[in-house]
Amino acid sequence: MTEEIPFEIPDSWKWCRLKDICISVFSGKSPKYSKIKNNNLVLGQKNNQNYGIDLYGVKYCTDEFIRNYPKEMYLKKNDILLNTLGGGTVGRSGIFNLEDNKYITDGHLFVFRSIDENISNYILYYLKFNRDIIEKNADGSTNQIFLKLDNVKRYLLPLPPHNEISRIKNKINQLLPIINKYQEKSITLDNLNKSYKDELKKSILQYAIQGKLVNQNVLDEPSQKLIERILDEKRKLMKEKKIKKENLSIIYKDSSDNQFYEKFEDNSSKIIQSNYLYDIPDNWSWTRLGNILLQLTDGTHKTPKYTKTGIPFVSVKDMSSGKLNFSTTKYISKEEHEVLSKRCNPQKGDILLSKVGTTGIPAIVDTDFEFSLFVSLALLKFDDKLIDRKYLIYLILSPLVQEQCRENTKGVGNKNWVIKDIANTFIVIPPLEEQQRIVSKIDKLFNLL
Repeated sequence: MTEEIPFEIPDSWKWCRLKDICISVFSGKSPKYSKIKNNNLVLGQKNNQNYGIDLYGVKYCTDEFIRNYPKEMYLKKNDILLNTLGGGTVGRSGIFNLEDNKYITDGHLFVFRSIDENISNYILYYLKFNRDIIEKNADGSTNQIFLKLDNVKRYLLPLPPHNEISRIKNKINQLLPIINKYQEKSITLDNLNKSYKDELKKSILQYAIQGKLVNQNVLDEPSQKLIERILDEKRKLMKEKKIKKENLSIIYKDSSDNQFYEKFEDNSSKIIQSNYLYDIPDNWSWTRLGNILLQLTDGTHKTPKYTKTGIPFVSVKDMSSGKLNFSTTKYISKEEHEVLSKRCNPQKGDILLSKVGTTGIPAIVDTDFEFSLFVSLALLKFDDKLIDRKYLIYLILSPLVQEQCRENTKGVGNKNWVIKDIANTFIVIPPLEEQQRIVSKIDKLFNLL
């Protein structure tokens, strides 16, 4: 025991296991749920909140299931409930404060029952104040952590005399409003800091795409020549029927009337009426995102047949953080992947772009793994010898592109940024050497935040 004892306690206190100060410790059972509301109320993890029991979304079990349910496992007032499953939820504890013998729990809640309210409150304080440790020592992977009842029963805690428990409870009740007030201020400060950093990042990206972050170099090859090389490469691929035919275009500003024009491959042209275009350095160019991409497509529009193992099938949820994460992907067969990859074949170095739900989030494909895409993601292929990959990421994250993304994301519910609108997005391209200088400068500034 000596190695387990974390600190000294007063002589009148005792170290004990959590199970030793409870009348009973048990886990709820997995019920057979009823779709029809009845009196067989089942509490789950979402009903167990820090402030007590929240009955929103409470479920019901069948009469057949409840008929054989042990009476001693019905909840009683002052029972302590502990969530046992899932990151962000595991370790959350609350106190049952409703009617006795009316509610049961599902299998994802542990119940601690003591001899009186004081000890129940002491257990609750113990669990709340040690939640970080409880979560850290949970079993399972980072994606699905869980608590084992036998381990929880053995939690070590210092037990004061009964009268002192009452005094501790009263003191905590006095201090909690102050602690909660401090926590509110702390959360507000954290949000302000995050907001400040987010706004500062936006400003840095805005300066970058306006040509104000790094100096221009007259010796750099003008980006219009770079864009022409990309367009030549696309014309070649279209001629070889490797990509669909497009009406390519260039954007320029006419000094005679100070207007922006777009001239197309079919020799037509038009004035661009847009608030997104602004004056840029002489060796920079305006274009549309689709013009610099060798391929712009999205994943399959049909839900595939999932398999237990096989080729990962990636959707927007697997890169919502801006980085690919294969830990919770579903799988499809190799045969179905080969069919899907003929149209949409993500490869290392490509960029994925979220286009359904939370739109406008880019991520670089940083793996050689084969995988397929769902319709919620767009695939951007480009020549990284002509366009710096990280510059393109920062460009997509900049206010210029994000504002167009918000304007063009349409629909109700799962909103969509369609491929046509993605292709038509106005972007600004500096010379390649300046793209690289911009990326280096942004990286340094972001590392300081």
